[in-house]
This record gives sequence, structure tokens and C-alpha cells, in this order.
Amino acid sequence: MSDTKAVRMFKKYWADLWLRLKISGAVGDGRAIMNELIKRYGEPHRHYHTLGHILEMLQLFPVVRLHCANPEAVELAICFHDAVYNARSKDNEEQSADLAREWLLKYGIRGQAPLVSTLIMATKTRQCNNAMEQTINDLDLWILGAPPNVFHRYDLAIRREYAHVPRSVYCLGRQKLLREFYDRVEIYHLPESRERFGQQARANLKYRLGLK
Repeated sequence: MSDTKAVRMFKKYWADLWLRLKISGAVGDGRAIMNELIKRYGEPHRHYHTLGHILEMLQLFPVVRLHCANPEAVELAICFHDAVYNARSKDNEEQSADLAREWLLKYGIRGQAPLVSTLIMATKTRQCNNAMEQTINDLDLWILGAPPNVFHRYDLAIRREYAHVPRSVYCLGRQKLLREFYDRVEIYHLPESRERFGQQARANLKYRLGLK
């Protein structure tokens, strides 16, 4: 997906989301937040954690939306969850959660702000206490169950984001992380995610880890 197309699609999606948020008290037209997110996801050091990643999650969201008591909060969390991303930092999610809280409070979305922050942090801990946290984690990890060529491009893009890390160190850390996903009894939480991505995710990870 080209950057121009991704921006166009995100603007359209954001406009729809903002209309729904206006009903619950959002003030202004939301363009300042939208433009800030577009700018951040377009940073040159990003190769996977881009606007394309956010759009993929948003496009898959309707499949699992029924599990969410507060769908707008989940959508906002998706939009903000990688707003701060630096592969050299260990607190990207905390900074993204803080940024979301700041902007949502500024634009009158007070009722959603704490939940959005909690959902963002769930993408770091991977600990899911409810269906909404399961939803955002399944969407964030859908790429593990992508077709093999798409998964391969994702794997290469992550390496580019960590180009500053020596290859041997990177490979050890990457193998450890992917093995943790592979060793789960179920890689995904929700039945829709398991049915759509579970089998392919296990196959991708098995191949990537060099397992027989």
C-alpha cells in the first residue's frame, strides 16, 4: 500500500470514528489528532509500525467487534498504540498511552481516555483481562498468521527497524520472542482470530524458528 493511499484511507476512517465520538462529547473536528497521528506513523525510521499496520488492524476490527463493549475505545487504542515508536526505547507503549490520554482529554473524550490507555498497555504486557484486551492483542498479532510472503516481508521490516542491533544479538532476541508466541497453547484469544489466523501463524513461526 502506498503512503498516499494509506493516508487517504486513514483520513476517511478517522472522519467516521470522530463522528461517532462527537455523539459522546468530543469537541472540535479531530483534525489535529488525525494529522499528528499521520505525521508520527510516517516517521522515516518506521518500516513495519506505520500507518499501514494501523489500517490493517482497523480493517480486521469488524470481524471481532462483537466482543467489544466499547468499540470506539478499542478503535482509538488501535490508532494510538504505536504513536510513539523508537526501537531503541523500552517505554514506547507507556509514551503512546500518555499521548493518547493527553489528546483525548484535550478534545473532550474524557470517558474513553483511561480505557484507551489501559488497552494500549495491554499490547506491551500481552496480558488480557477482558475481551477488549484480547481483541486488540489479536489484531496487533494478526501478521503472525499472514500468508508466508507477507509474514516474510514483516520479518524483514522489523529487522530494518532494529538495524542498530548487531545481527547475532538481534537473532537471539527475535528467536526468543517468536518462540514465546509459538509455545502458547493458542496464539490467538478469540475464536474468529484462531479460525482465520491460528493455523498459518503456527506454520509461519515453525518455519521461522527452524523447527521440524
